[in-house]
Amino acid sequence: MLESSRVVVVGAGVAGMSTARSLAAAGARVTLIEKGERLGGMAADYACKGTDRCNKCNVCLVHELVRDVKSRPDIHVMTGCTVDGAEALSSGGYRLKVGGREVECSAVVLATGFEPFDASMRPELGYGALPAVVSALDLEKALRDGGGIGEKFRRPIGKVAFVQCVGSRDLQRGRGYCSRVCCMYSLRMARAVRHRNPSIETTVFYMDFQGAGKDPGDLRRRAEAEDGVRFVRARPSEVAPAPDGRAVVWFEDLDGGICRPGEFDLVVLAVGTGPGRDTRTLADMFGLGLDEFGFFAPADPGDEAATGVPGVFVAGTCRGPRDIAESVADGERAALAVLHEQAARRARQKIALSLSAGTWPGRRVLRGQPETVEVSSTVLVLGGTAEGMEAARTLSDLGCRTVIVGEETGSDGDSGAAYSLLARVDEDSSIDVLAGGRLVRLDGQAGGFRATIEGPGGLVSEIGAGALIVATGYRREFPEAARGLAGRACVVGLSELSRGAEMLPTLGGVAGDCTRGVKIRLPGSMGRILAKRAPLGAPSPHLEESGVPWAVSEEHGKGRGGRRAVIWVGVRPDTARAVFREAISAALSALAAGWEVYVLCPEVAVAGPGDEELYLEARRQGAVFVKYDEEPEVQAGSALRVLVRDPCLGAGGAAASAADDVPGLLAVDADVLVVAEEAYPPPDSPELARVLQVNTGPLGFFQDDNVNFLPVLTNRRGIFAIGGCRGATAVADAMVDAHVAAYLAARLVGTGSLHVDWATARVDPDKCALCLTCVRTCPHRAVDVDDEMRAARISRAACWGCGVCASECPGKAISLESCSDDEILASVAPGVTAFCCDHSALIAAEATMAALPTDEAAGLNIVAVPCTGKVDIIHLLKAFERGAEAVMVAGCFDEGCHFLSGNRRARLRVGQAASLLKAVGIEPERVRFYHIGPDMSAAFLEAVQETMQVARELGPVVRRRAG
Repeated sequence: MLESSRVVVVGAGVAGMSTARSLAAAGARVTLIEKGERLGGMAADYACKGTDRCNKCNVCLVHELVRDVKSRPDIHVMTGCTVDGAEALSSGGYRLKVGGREVECSAVVLATGFEPFDASMRPELGYGALPAVVSALDLEKALRDGGGIGEKFRRPIGKVAFVQCVGSRDLQRGRGYCSRVCCMYSLRMARAVRHRNPSIETTVFYMDFQGAGKDPGDLRRRAEAEDGVRFVRARPSEVAPAPDGRAVVWFEDLDGGICRPGEFDLVVLAVGTGPGRDTRTLADMFGLGLDEFGFFAPADPGDEAATGVPGVFVAGTCRGPRDIAESVADGERAALAVLHEQAARRARQKIALSLSAGTWPGRRVLRGQPETVEVSSTVLVLGGTAEGMEAARTLSDLGCRTVIVGEETGSDGDSGAAYSLLARVDEDSSIDVLAGGRLVRLDGQAGGFRATIEGPGGLVSEIGAGALIVATGYRREFPEAARGLAGRACVVGLSELSRGAEMLPTLGGVAGDCTRGVKIRLPGSMGRILAKRAPLGAPSPHLEESGVPWAVSEEHGKGRGGRRAVIWVGVRPDTARAVFREAISAALSALAAGWEVYVLCPEVAVAGPGDEELYLEARRQGAVFVKYDEEPEVQAGSALRVLVRDPCLGAGGAAASAADDVPGLLAVDADVLVVAEEAYPPPDSPELARVLQVNTGPLGFFQDDNVNFLPVLTNRRGIFAIGGCRGATAVADAMVDAHVAAYLAARLVGTGSLHVDWATARVDPDKCALCLTCVRTCPHRAVDVDDEMRAARISRAACWGCGVCASECPGKAISLESCSDDEILASVAPGVTAFCCDHSALIAAEATMAALPTDEAAGLNIVAVPCTGKVDIIHLLKAFERGAEAVMVAGCFDEGCHFLSGNRRARLRVGQAASLLKAVGIEPERVRFYHIGPDMSAAFLEAVQETMQVARELGPVVRRRAG
């Protein structure tokens, strides 16, 4: 039997589902092949790490993807199948053998995921031998099932240890790379354990904290301050049994310089990620290359989805470690690569795309006929950064006219990639550049924005645009601890060395015969310990205890002609990932120029692709990395002296200024100090955000700190944020942003018309009092004023269909197409009524109903709403009027709400309803609010049973006069 499909996606994990959804939304027919029996891949077993707030674990994205894929008729899912053979067709494309059938396709996307490291390959850690030792995936399943973890592992648990880098950053086992996600993964898991079991003590053993997200440092600080999570920088060497069935973790105490034990009831091994088992088979089948670790290797660094084999693409963790949100973005990028190649086969035709409801977080499909809205096919790009120009170039390929507003150079922090793009932008007739322009006003909505641009000399022009892409980059400043050094001789910012180290010899003169050494305070036996800690591949310092306050490393004082550069990377965790590769590259360039190099940093940030290899190469060439625990002190007189304490060199803790009296203190005489700058939003970002009416995150960058908006969405449909403007971003990641945003913008405006097939809100102008409540409360700025009708007007293209405005409208002049008040109340019946968010609790409820006892299931009435923000006080009170004995409202966590403010408004209304119930003599505890994620079926079951227990204990509702 021959089945024809335009594109085949192999692997139904996060990246595969994202690719399939994006392709289908663009008009392609897709066959999604999964070797397992269900969709979601490994991530389908992950548990929500929410505590009293969302911790941005992204697990909720997986379950929404599953539902989206299942709901699309243009995605054909084949589970329990593998690709057993592939034949290239003369017309292009492939004929695949799948489960005894043949499937023809024009392109194949391999999204086969990853394989977790087998922890039993580290026998010294006790996995499989000691009952108290489990993997992180084992703990995931325990958390997902709900209840206390002691019950799941059948042992009393009072202390839990998390051991990082098991199967990551391990050269001996051929896994010399960072698995990228484990630090944040374990951090969130430790918080979840503490939240669900407050009496448990948690300790995280780690090498370097690899932060990711909007503000990973804040998440770590809260874990320590609020949850008491203890962080220990150590890589345990052994986990041994204790007589009482516990486990003993042996680790090096850096402050004491000794190996010491710690007893724990449970030891959780954070296993790394590796290539899937079928990666090599598929590579051989399609003639693809693999990297040294066995992942699929991109043929073109500028297009990491491409494999070099026509018609074959890769996406997700099969090409290297990445988290859930990054895998979603990678799938969208792979879909764009497929569409590009398909257009090229059609003689370089421009790609015509259409927008689908599945593009946006939180949507209900319209029941009636879609409405066609005319839109402008021009896209406005704000900022001439590398990512901005790459977005413009991609939009041109997609058939859109683009106008870049801003300078034709990369923003501070960009690489030379910006300059290589300039010529291509200049040559493209569909890209216009308004150099020096700035946006001063924005009217209209998605598809029909009107942008007022002020140019040099005050010249003002107006441009119509269907979408806007913000690519203004970020600015670089010295970190606060080093800010007083700015402008001093021999002190230079890291970004100034982005073209290499050739300018180093001009900074601070020539010190060719300098014999100054690196002075190290040696406490007790630390001289012997230090001699064992030479940089990898470098000669040992041969330091000896001398009885004098300092020992001097002669080799490091003279080995490279005396020229010494110190590179200080003391930036926030959210900046470190973006700048650390830059720092290592500068170190390598300086080493090649004959300089001696010291790199000072609190953490080594090597989570990016290839970063670990660069770091190891810098060590091999002699760079010395000092991981300090206190900010360095710089004494800048006639010469530079940097004082820094390395905890690996001994105990201590006094301020660095104590100099000779501080054990473990290094005094490095340097010719040049290179300071890695911190990333901050450009000075005009607040004003630009005001003009655009988009929200900013906790550090002032564009984009809400909300998993549903990753990677490039903002709170307004049609406005995207990419690259550095949404946080410190490595160039490669900024390019992914550019491609994804261009793809989404083109789907919105590319054909000149938009088919609105999602449900929206509507205003009855006869009932509207023009109080502007809806204008103020719409989280997506989709409401303006119709001057002719003297009423509020909701843009069909811009509305997300949450219903918040309908619930807030005092005159009930607004209705929601997919969820009217009459429909909501018609679902209410005697018993317990549960108002469930369509994007979180409803998904959990669907997985829970089978587990409910028959009598409880019969007494539960589930009312689906697009967002709990649609539930108003009237709904809650009417439920009791119609016989409900208790009412529960179940929605997202505040920081994970698809509609930003809907969940908070719902919780406020529940409190108001409780007060009103009390006023009429009804127990206020009959109305309750719960945070329930889409994967929290056990938590939903507990919430339902708790609410039913309240109803049983209170008995029938009896109204009595208050007081």
